[in-house]
Amino acid sequence: MKAVFSVIFILLQAAMLFPQAMSGADSLGDKKLFQIKRYNYLLDYIAEKKFEEITKDLIKADGKSVIPANNPQEDVYILFSGVKDMNEFQLIRRDGTGLTDRIVEAKNVYLIWIDDELGDDYEINYEIHERESALQKDFASVKSWFTGLKNDANTTRGDDAVYNYYYKIIKLEGIVTPADIRISLKVLNQGKVKAEKDASYINHEISYYNVAIGVSASPGKEKNFLIKDKQLFLSNNVRSEWDGQFILGFNFHFGREMDSWNPTYVPWEGEFWSDFHKRLNLFVGLDISSKPFDNLYAGLGLNITKDIQLVSGLVWYRSTQVSNGEDVGDVNSLDDIKNFFPKKYEPKIYIGLNFSTLAVSKMLGLTK
Repeated sequence: MKAVFSVIFILLQAAMLFPQAMSGADSLGDKKLFQIKRYNYLLDYIAEKKFEEITKDLIKADGKSVIPANNPQEDVYILFSGVKDMNEFQLIRRDGTGLTDRIVEAKNVYLIWIDDELGDDYEINYEIHERESALQKDFASVKSWFTGLKNDANTTRGDDAVYNYYYKIIKLEGIVTPADIRISLKVLNQGKVKAEKDASYINHEISYYNVAIGVSASPGKEKNFLIKDKQLFLSNNVRSEWDGQFILGFNFHFGREMDSWNPTYVPWEGEFWSDFHKRLNLFVGLDISSKPFDNLYAGLGLNITKDIQLVSGLVWYRSTQVSNGEDVGDVNSLDDIKNFFPKKYEPKIYIGLNFSTLAVSKMLGLTK
């Protein structure tokens, strides 16, 4: 048994990927002029919170020098508005239902800054810290069982007819999934700090597989053996019984945003049937025993909750192939008989109850 757990521990150690962190700093001193004639629409848009429209116009005005095209379905834009000293961060991102304040599987993140004060300087720093993925958290749970700068001068100022704004677009480098994104920004004027702003975001992960541990039960036939005169005889009395085993394996499923996916267990609520396909799993696994490959499992699973899953399918078990009158020589025990005769995999039906490794770790008090 120790050997089995040692092997599993080594495999999990090999599969673990250690989180990484990246950071960056950029100067916002290289401002560009964004000139609006006839009417000051920008203040109206800010008052109406039309930040997506502002971002779209800034990207268009920039001429694709940093951002290839306006694409809020795939890219994330973080708009910092210093207009009228508002000094606010706004996240612009779209999903299937419209604008959202969640970042999920982002590949590109852009910081777009806009201000109406030429004299304002900015210092900006950002950090991107890779988080543990859902699979890394599973492996860790199993493992625990074993053990900014000065601006260029510009004298152009607006009057009642022309409004000048200044902007800069920065692409954040080192974006990974999942990750924590932290931005810190100082607003300076003539060397004095006018304001300091911080923003934090999570680039959430969509998971397609996870590790599960559980129990299985399958019907079987227990044969009685008799050894007489160095020959093996099978009893006619065959006993039917259910065989229980602990199992460990993988669930493969439709994409789930694991940080927010928390389905209800009440089937008479409409929420239970919403995105029902995300509850379905394909499970493959093996025994937790001294001979883990004696039983190989494959089946379909249904998540009752985020951490509990019903599963049923086929288990291929290694059956000892014996017949009456076999010469067993000096073999005298049932265990020796099982090792002496050839084996082959035979299928039978099983049902089981699986738990996520994180849930098991919480039950064991190994994690919060």
